[in-house]
Parts: sequence; structure tokens; C-alpha cells
Amino acid sequence: MGKLTDMELRNLVKAGTPIAGQSDGGGLYFTLSKKGTASWIFRYRYGGKQKEFTIGRYPDIPLAEARITALRLRNQVNDGLDIALEKQLGKQKQKSIETLNDIVDEFLDDQSHLKHPKIPRQRYDKHVRPEIGHLPIDRISAIQIYNLLKKVRKGNGTGKPAPTVANGILRFLKRVFNLALTLKKVPFNPAAAFTIREAGGREFDRQRSLDLDEIATFFAAMRNTDNLGRENELAFKLLLVLLVRKNELLQARWTEFNLDAKLWHLPLDRSKTAQAYRIPLPEIAVEWLRELKVRAHQSDFVFPARRIQSRKLPYVSADTLNVALTRVKHGLEHFVVHDLRRTARTHLGRLRTPQHVAELCLNHKQKGIPGIYDTFDYFRERKEALDKWANEIAKVDNGNVISLESAKKHRRA
Repeated sequence: MGKLTDMELRNLVKAGTPIAGQSDGGGLYFTLSKKGTASWIFRYRYGGKQKEFTIGRYPDIPLAEARITALRLRNQVNDGLDIALEKQLGKQKQKSIETLNDIVDEFLDDQSHLKHPKIPRQRYDKHVRPEIGHLPIDRISAIQIYNLLKKVRKGNGTGKPAPTVANGILRFLKRVFNLALTLKKVPFNPAAAFTIREAGGREFDRQRSLDLDEIATFFAAMRNTDNLGRENELAFKLLLVLLVRKNELLQARWTEFNLDAKLWHLPLDRSKTAQAYRIPLPEIAVEWLRELKVRAHQSDFVFPARRIQSRKLPYVSADTLNVALTRVKHGLEHFVVHDLRRTARTHLGRLRTPQHVAELCLNHKQKGIPGIYDTFDYFRERKEALDKWANEIAKVDNGNVISLESAKKHRRA
């Protein structure tokens, strides 16, 4: 019969007096540190020496469970086992086992072989690491890979299918396990047998773009959507006018902008082409950015985080605009955020913008020989193209620019 009771333990914790070890009998002791941390330890003798084994914290491990554990440990000691030493050896053995996380970190340390290194890292951390990342690299089976791909394809519990992401993860895992195979860390590649049919299925290039009437309808619908938020509305419009990528805009800092000079300097570490990039700002974009600066309320970011996020990013997450778009009941044929970029590029073509200038407006590298020898950024030509396109957007938007004074009042409210 144990000496301690649940009520006595609660009173000891409440009193807060440090306890080096109060016996419950049979080698089980209750301890309380100066910081108020209560724990269970099991004390025993082995080879003529006094030893102890930490069972865990109280009340995470209640009294009844601690007694059962102590009985099991006492039986192991009676069988001649040094339980503390075995625990230490087990930890050392666990540390020596290479996991999938270990080989992925090694693979991503050298990013020279990756075209866009941030994308596989983000996908791995979000979808793979929580599922199988902790498993030993040589114990991961094909069925585990298959189940992971199926879960990602169906939306990973979010209800939003992600077939393209599943295909990307499959391609990434094939390369990671090929590295492990080359280094003789695995006997085979468990992802090798799968094709995109088992992942996300065949991908087709999207063709959706909006004409001017549809853009006008979209803008009107945004103005009539109470729970959209003005920041989201301006983000959509800036994406449409500037042709930048979603993350390039959402992660932008105010230090990148010179609004008086109508210039945005995108640094190389945030550019998908890994090259610094100057973006000319049309007048309407400058007005929108000035309004956002008031709304940002001294934040370093153009789109600061609006609430506490699980990843604790200082700016809004990449999914923010995806969710916001679903709130806009525009009644148009379905389109996604990235289609705004295609829309703008399509209209640049309609406005007879030279192809190489339009592609540079997208921050696309020129292909072939021109991409190697022509390093000119065509800034003036891009400015003319974006100004012409922004003028059309201004007409469609019907001058719907909120004054800075109104924005300040909104902020105070």
C-alpha cells in the first residue's frame, strides 16, 4: 500500500516547498523543485551504487500510473537490468538513427541544384515533416509514401484538394531518396515506383484570364463584400496592376519602396529569379500603397499579420488571399489568385506590348541566347507598358481610390 495520497500531493504542490524526495514506498519518490516542478523518480541500487530513474512529471503522470511504472521498473531491476543505463543507451542509439528530416536537411543545405528552393522546403515542412519526417530513413515504406500523397491530394484535412502540391512532393521525395540511395543510407527508393497518377494526377496549364468587363464585375463585387477587408482588396488590385507574384507582394517591406520616385526595389533574396529587380510603380499603384502605409500603422511590412498565426509570421500568410477570394461573390467563371497575373499578361499582349518587355514585367528570364547575352532590364519600356495597363484598370475601377485622410480615420476607428 502506498504512503502518499492524491490530496497530499496537491497540498505539497500548492505549498511550493522544495522536496528532495518523499517516498511512496517500493522505490517510488515524489520531488518538487525550487521552481515548482513536481516529478516522479524511481530509486534503486545496482552494483552496490545508488541510482535513480526519472519517470516523469506530476500531474501529467498521476499517482496510480506512477505506482504501476515503479512496479515494472522494480521487476526489471530484479531481473538484473540497469534501467538508467539502458535509458541512456537508448537515447544515444536514437540520436544515431538518421531520419527523413536529417536527409532532407542535408539535401537542402546545397540549394544550387534547386530552381526554387523555398517551395520544396515550405511543402515539406507543411505536409511531410509532421507525417513521416521523424521516421528512420531506412524504415519508410512505399505504402507510407502512397498514404501521404493521397492525404495531400485530398487536402490534408483542410478539405481543399492539392493535386499540384502532391505532384511536387512526389518529385521532391524521389530526389531525396535517390540521394539517400547513392549514399547507401537506404536499400531502395520507396518513392520510385509512383508516378503522378498516384500523386495528384496529370496537370494541365491553366488558361483562365479575365477581360475588362469581368475585372469591372470583380472590382464591384469586392466593394460589396463586407467581410473582405480593404487590405485584401488592394492586394488583389496591386497583383493585377504590377504582375508580381503573390509572395513577393505579401512579404514586401516598406524599405523596398520609394513612393516619391514611384519605384519598388525587389531584393534578390525575395526574387524568384534570384536577381534584384526594379519595378516601376504606376500612379494608381502609388496611391494604393500610400493608403496601405497608413493602414499598416508603422509596421515594417506592407501587409502585416492581422492576428496570431501558427507559424508566427510578421506578414499575412500566403493562404490569406486564397481564402479572401472565396468570400467575393462575383458570379464569374471560377478563377484563382494566380489567374490575375495571367490576366495582366494577356492584356499587355492586347496592348501590343513587345513580348520580351511583357515577359520582363512578369520578372521572367528571357529564354535562349537573349537570356544569356541581353542583361538590359528595359525599365523605361516596362514603365510605359505598366502605365498604359494601369490607366485601363483606373478606368475600370472608376476612380475608386480612398483618400489618405479617410484611411487615417478608418485606422483610428
